[in-house]
Amino acid sequence: MSPTAASGHHLPNFFASALLQGLEDLLGAHGVQALLRLADLGQWVQSPPDVSLSAEVDFAEFATLQASLADLYGNRSARTMARRAGREIAQRMAELLADISSLLEEPAFKALEVEERGARLLEALAQALNQASGRQDRVEYNAGSLRYVAAACPDCWGRTSGQPLCAVTSGWLEGLLSLLDGWESASIQEVACVAMGADRCTFEVNRHGGT
Repeated sequence: MSPTAASGHHLPNFFASALLQGLEDLLGAHGVQALLRLADLGQWVQSPPDVSLSAEVDFAEFATLQASLADLYGNRSARTMARRAGREIAQRMAELLADISSLLEEPAFKALEVEERGARLLEALAQALNQASGRQDRVEYNAGSLRYVAAACPDCWGRTSGQPLCAVTSGWLEGLLSLLDGWESASIQEVACVAMGADRCTFEVNRHGGT
């Protein structure tokens, strides 16, 4: 499978590096190599993206990798693996994104009500990712409802489907929120997906789990 045409949008390299590490934990090194070759990303076998904020990974490459995962293992297994691997990305976010790592240590942030802390963390994340990669993410928070919205999504770029595809994003949203006291059981449900014809991907956040 060849990547779709370049999107012109780029992710920080650590997204792909962390995704590959998370998948290697599940599939082994040989499994990841087979996946990369199927995705026509064989150059990443010898020279994978580094763990940095440099934005050099095209959305189309990131999406094609996930499409190839579904081709190899089926949609259901691929979603499960992608979601788990997404949590590896969350760990890198907490380490590499200065706005996130500093926010998590701020006494004023820790003093916020539990729901407000979750919303504030996602708002800081959206701002950091928008600055780092030209994304157009935002957070909708009102009346106890919390949603993360991505106008351009690297999980489903150039893909079409009858069901939501963005399990990696769901995984890193869950993983990042789980770092907060009171959010350990947080779960994410994708309620709208560009691959299904929506104009943006929308992720509903549930602090108490239950997707």
